[in-house]
Amino acid sequence: MNDRLNYLFALKVGFVLKEDIIMARHHCKYTERWRWKVKKDSFCLIMHDHLFVFLKPRAAEDLSRLRYSRAIDY
Repeated sequence: MNDRLNYLFALKVGFVLKEDIIMARHHCKYTERWRWKVKKDSFCLIMHDHLFVFLKPRAAEDLSRLRYSRAIDY
């Protein structure tokens, strides 16, 4: 949950999400721990991490291509 709070904080202070890199994990030590769930419930086991790359925009920078990557003000 802490990663999600850091992500939201970065958006609130003005950073823009430039990339979300998904890194697949192979030969993970938790694979054996979940193998019973895979067999029992047809569970799909995908181990991965997200690496968020943020951009601090300049004052006059055009962010129209990143319009869905900014914080939403409610």
